[in-house]
Amino acid sequence: MGIAALHPSYDALLRRLPHMPRRRRAHGHQLFRGGRVQRGGELWSAAAPGGSCASCHREPATSMRGVATHYPALDKSSGDVVDLEARINACRTQRQRAPAWPREAEDLLALATYVAHQSRGMPIVAGDDRELKP
Repeated sequence: MGIAALHPSYDALLRRLPHMPRRRRAHGHQLFRGGRVQRGGELWSAAAPGGSCASCHREPATSMRGVATHYPALDKSSGDVVDLEARINACRTQRQRAPAWPREAEDLLALATYVAHQSRGMPIVAGDDRELKP
């Protein structure tokens, strides 16, 4: 069953936006199927001097469920607002004793995507810290 059968307005939208990708493959779902999520899963278990992500957090489906929905957040130790990627890098440097990945590095994005994937379908509650309120 095609998307047009599920969402009749899809055809009308395509007539107005002819450049819109017509195949699901052209969309961001590549991140989840054989792309970044898969690579993130490999990185989750990859050894680091202080241990892998899995050695502390164990099963990501339970330990990381809902985590991504709370970012950006206030890092109470530094007083800075951090996003998920910054939190991952902090864990790498402080706990795993591994070098931080550069911002936008493929491995950082893959691991962040993998962690965020564990929260799919959950509502975003980022910015719920009282300290972040104006």
